[in-house]
Amino acid sequence: MPRRVLLLLVLLGSFQVADVHASTGQTEGSQIAAAHPDWILPGWTHGGPTTWTIVGAPYAASVALVGMDGSFAPQNHGPALDFWIYDVDSGRLLVPGDFNPVLRLDDDYAPIVTSEWHAADLLVSTTFFAGWPTGNVDQWFDGHGDGSDKAVTFIRTTVSTSSDHPRHLVEYVALRPYGVEADVHPLEAVQCDPPTESLIADSLLVLTSLQHVDACGAASVTAGDVSGVAARGGVPGVATITDANKRAEAIMATNTTVQATSPAVLEYRAPIGNVTPGTADVSAADFDHERARVLEAWARATSRTTLDVTDARINGAFKASQAYLLLNRGGPWSRSGPLAHDAAWIRDAAYIGQALERAGFGPEDQATLDAFLRTQRNDGSLPAIVDSSGARSVQELDADGEAISAVVEHYRFSHDRSWLGDKYPALLRAVQHLQMLLQLTTAEGPETSGLLPANLSAEDLGDASQHHYWDDFWALDGLREASFAAGELGHDADAAALNQQASDLQTTLLRSIQAVDARTGLTLIPNGPEDVASSSMARGTTPAVWPVAGLHDADSLLRASFANYFNTWLAPQNGGFRHYQGTLWPYGGLGIAHVMLRLGMLQQVWQVLDWTISHQTLPGTYAWGEAVNPDNGGLELGDMPHSWAAAEFVSLTRDMLLAEQDGVLVVNGGTPDSWLQPGGHVSLRDAPTEYGPASIDLRWLDSSERNLTITLTGNPPLGWRVRVPSNAQQLAIDGESPVPISGRWLDVTSGIHIVRVLYAAPTP
Repeated sequence: MPRRVLLLLVLLGSFQVADVHASTGQTEGSQIAAAHPDWILPGWTHGGPTTWTIVGAPYAASVALVGMDGSFAPQNHGPALDFWIYDVDSGRLLVPGDFNPVLRLDDDYAPIVTSEWHAADLLVSTTFFAGWPTGNVDQWFDGHGDGSDKAVTFIRTTVSTSSDHPRHLVEYVALRPYGVEADVHPLEAVQCDPPTESLIADSLLVLTSLQHVDACGAASVTAGDVSGVAARGGVPGVATITDANKRAEAIMATNTTVQATSPAVLEYRAPIGNVTPGTADVSAADFDHERARVLEAWARATSRTTLDVTDARINGAFKASQAYLLLNRGGPWSRSGPLAHDAAWIRDAAYIGQALERAGFGPEDQATLDAFLRTQRNDGSLPAIVDSSGARSVQELDADGEAISAVVEHYRFSHDRSWLGDKYPALLRAVQHLQMLLQLTTAEGPETSGLLPANLSAEDLGDASQHHYWDDFWALDGLREASFAAGELGHDADAAALNQQASDLQTTLLRSIQAVDARTGLTLIPNGPEDVASSSMARGTTPAVWPVAGLHDADSLLRASFANYFNTWLAPQNGGFRHYQGTLWPYGGLGIAHVMLRLGMLQQVWQVLDWTISHQTLPGTYAWGEAVNPDNGGLELGDMPHSWAAAEFVSLTRDMLLAEQDGVLVVNGGTPDSWLQPGGHVSLRDAPTEYGPASIDLRWLDSSERNLTITLTGNPPLGWRVRVPSNAQQLAIDGESPVPISGRWLDVTSGIHIVRVLYAAPTP
């Protein structure tokens, strides 16, 4: 595997839900804070929350991080830079984290991040985005990452004042070993180099100032933090330092004067890849020109499928989530996050692939699947995790079913029979491995006989000594999808045999659930025979319905189960899913909501969606963490922006507007009623579906608000099924005379149609 594809993932063993607050770096930071209460340190050293978003090039090996406090890490695995303002007039050092910075994205979706904060009469705004000073950023997208190693973060700080008097300030940029995340990173030899106006660490360029630097210096944590010197308006007396403890620091200072009519503008550049000083011109390109060019490139990339609904937050999140999925790709691999999850999980890839297909990135999904299938083992098993060292040896028994399902789901969108035929032998080998695993438990008791063996499974679902129905649902999905693939390829005998195996596994699975219910009196689907009480059952049952509806003819059991799950683990938080270690899991809640969408439980779907959009882990950026601290809202476990969360958001909102169902395209099947109140609208354009491209548009025709126009473009095999706002009186299809309508569902033949829905009164 090319070294640039993925950076080495450092985790606690193989545990995906790595505890970011259990690192030795976090402990060291806390100890430093306790020993030096006068130092200005990141909030996490005092037990505060951490959240961040990312900027960078798509498909790149490295990205940059922007923290909730305005701190900035030029690379995702490295130390951060702090931007402080020293108020010369008051003799006070202003630290952004003390003034609650507000973050936003350009056009409410693009990875161009502005952090803004107020301090008395001062307004400080710092913008970060990744550009290519000497190249064309379009190449990143068109070439799937070509030139992404040349990405440079453009940084601009703008300081304005409302004071009637000139304000004399100093902007400090401090390089310290503390991360944006709760960790400490090695810095051995650092220098502030006046001739090049640059900060250099361990022989690599960290940051270059585009204006004259008035003073700079270096120090070490051992001798005293640079914040102490900055708090007095100074810098350390030496420009270079080497620290055997690898806790070196450097800081530069730029004097500026601000008036009400003349803001101060200071610019910097920070390479995202490894750049040796003097080998690249990172200062080239005008900030505003490059910003506009980058925004245009991201606009094109995230507009292959266009979603537009009344709630503008949904529109922003839909596009921002696509950007995060591209930023979290390392070449063909779909990374799950930039830090703790900087690796590829087939589990995550199955869900990420669903979103990529729906947003028009089918080739990206195929590239990921091709890469995973190249790692298939001789026994037919698929590795659960791949990092820069290759496939990990860990066995997580959901992987085979997920891989089979992901391959066939890509085929459902692409209809590339040749590609499916090429992958079919690998699918059969994975099926054979599943069959072998299912045989291992035949001598066990009635509750576990014929199920997949106990194993670590999806890691947050419980102990490795337990059986997890999650694994069996994925095995069931894999068998059903393998049967479908066999039929598509004309292997009728294989299709029949695989379908029978799926039916047999469903019988075994339901028998186990019934046996557990008889023992416990639960009358729902638990996490597994050994776990009948935890929230794991809510997430663990989702693959019975989404993304593959593998469990057939069990809707009453599923509805009862998910109603119970919702009332127990989501309703108390108004739609937030309380899960592992009492944390809140945005992507887990979205996955549960997607199941409830398919089960017709719309009120619950809307509650989860509203909670999710209202509880961004980093507000203003549509970035969600895997597991969130319910008390302070910070990332507690895992990583962010979490790719699975972004993927679930894209897939859920798309399917609320337009979803495949047995040859029919269901239109507006899950949107909140408020989106189509008079004056509202619901639109999805150029959407890939399993039945070919489709577009839909529902909006009020005139100011009287008595006519809703529905435009349908596409060719679903068995036609359209449209959910319309209540109280409609008549409808007219393609200009024909109006006819009465009853109920909320309208069936329309396949093809292009314009439907007018007529209401008797202005308010439907």
